[in-house]
Amino acid sequence: MQIRIAVTADLPAIQSLFSQAMRNADWLPAAVRQANKTDDFAAASVGETILLAELEPGVVAGFLSYQPEHAFIHHLYVAQHAQGRGVGRSLLHALHTYLACPWHLKCVVKNHAAYAFYLRMGWTVVQRATSEHGDYYLLRLAAPDVPDVPDVSDVSDVSDVPDGAIQQDSSNPA
Repeated sequence: MQIRIAVTADLPAIQSLFSQAMRNADWLPAAVRQANKTDDFAAASVGETILLAELEPGVVAGFLSYQPEHAFIHHLYVAQHAQGRGVGRSLLHALHTYLACPWHLKCVVKNHAAYAFYLRMGWTVVQRATSEHGDYYLLRLAAPDVPDVPDVSDVSDVSDVPDGAIQQDSSNPA
């Protein structure tokens, strides 16, 4: 499996995976899915850096987008063909190269599979709240046990992001 910073040429494949995930997101309120409020990944990820996972060259297995200035993970999706193959775990492990902990993310309460995954990975619930996507947990990961990942506690930026990477001016966490 290869994990790398996404580049502009990856956006169509990322958009396709995102759209498929949104169509299958039975945990989202029907009104949100019907209004296509979640179908434009570029609009939903302004200010985020994207890590892309490929099980084989050119075949997107999943992606993770994050807001570096907030240590906030906004999206983590794994393609159906790649589920159960360690893609989500690998994306989180790779994130340590770019972003120091603690990290935060929101997980919709009805998204039971994602919630169980995050708990297995060591995340803890900080708060429960409500948004247009329904009730959600705000989760925090302080310092996970990640094998073979260098200490990145001094990372304060992603200055090694390659030219052409998908990264725009920052926005507030979702």
